[in-house]
Amino acid sequence: MRESYWGLFKIRGVSPLIGTMILSRLGANMWNLALVLFVLEQFHSPAITGLISFFGLTPGLLISPLAGVVLDRHGRKRWVALDLAVGVAIVACITILTFLHQLSPVPIILIVGIGSLTLPLSASGMRTLIPLLIPRPLWGRANALDSASGDATFLLGPVLAGVLFTILGGLATLQVIALLWLVGALLVFFVQEPHTKVQGKEPLWLSARQGMQYIIHSPTLRNLTWIMPLANLGTGVFLVALPVFVLGLPYGNSTLVGLLWSGFAGAGVISGLILGSLHTEGRERWLMALFVFIVGIGFLITALSSLTAIPLVIAAIGMIIAGLANGPLNVTMFSVRQQATNPDWLGRVIAISGSISLLGTPVGSALGGLGVSGSLVGTMAVVAVLTMVCALFYLAFLPVRIMPSDSLEEPRVAEDLSKGGKARG
Repeated sequence: MRESYWGLFKIRGVSPLIGTMILSRLGANMWNLALVLFVLEQFHSPAITGLISFFGLTPGLLISPLAGVVLDRHGRKRWVALDLAVGVAIVACITILTFLHQLSPVPIILIVGIGSLTLPLSASGMRTLIPLLIPRPLWGRANALDSASGDATFLLGPVLAGVLFTILGGLATLQVIALLWLVGALLVFFVQEPHTKVQGKEPLWLSARQGMQYIIHSPTLRNLTWIMPLANLGTGVFLVALPVFVLGLPYGNSTLVGLLWSGFAGAGVISGLILGSLHTEGRERWLMALFVFIVGIGFLITALSSLTAIPLVIAAIGMIIAGLANGPLNVTMFSVRQQATNPDWLGRVIAISGSISLLGTPVGSALGGLGVSGSLVGTMAVVAVLTMVCALFYLAFLPVRIMPSDSLEEPRVAEDLSKGGKARG
């Protein structure tokens, strides 16, 4: 088989898998902004918007450590299809409630909260299908295509959601997203299900507990896991605050909101690719401190833009600066996790620590919604300063060097737990 992109697409089931990935991710990146705009349009309350954003992510993140075990034991494509079908059902429920004039915050919170429980199944399921379907010589091209599709949808999603919201309205935009998910769910049934051995027979909770113990016993992973949620609070706050800010301008509309987020995403993609080509090993601690400080500066510029004569231009500059630093921050964070983790534990460590890190986003949305109701500029400025303070946390709590011992002793923890013994404290 030729080691080329053409050879990749000739493998049975790869084309529908890539199609499902693109549709699923495009819908997800559109949903993040469209849901905020829709709730603001319906209830005119940043506090309610932040609360719904919180429940739209948090339940799924909390149970995501179990998702990897379920996928390993019971196949993948059925679970990917299930999550996409749940997304369609969420939009259907919102549509029905709207037509019946029964739409209120409580039903939406319940609907999106229950629906978020399946989110990790599609995200992890699609990514883990790649090395199972594709021969090793083509892994590099497959991963490149995976990354490119993610970057493209990250860029297009917000601006497409904003444009559709302006042209079609909120409910119709959600229905377009549901259509993307429906087509993706149908495509996944054309993916060949790889035959894999059942991995482990211990209870799901025990596998998750072992992963938590591993992280707790590693200074690098333990401290990174609590610092990252604080660093991500700013993104969560701005998910609610930025639409409120832009829509409050005389010429503000949802398209401009989408363009600002696409500028943030695009800047991060470019700078992340540049950093990925450089040798940064041994300097991650200082780099993460520098990048998170710059993210805070960008957010602060955006927060104070309303005090200037050209608020939208200054806000765009601020978001681009924040994005330029956010991309390399994530790249460096992934590198640190990989270096501090034994390869046998990588899946569970990334699932658990990644989910905890992302909790900062929905928590920030909830807090931001409450704060924006009182003071828009003040809330944005405070979280920007807090983001800059996180630079000190990286310098104070992350080890100067990521020592090999971080990844050599932890497997004993799982062995002790599986035997019913107590982990070493």
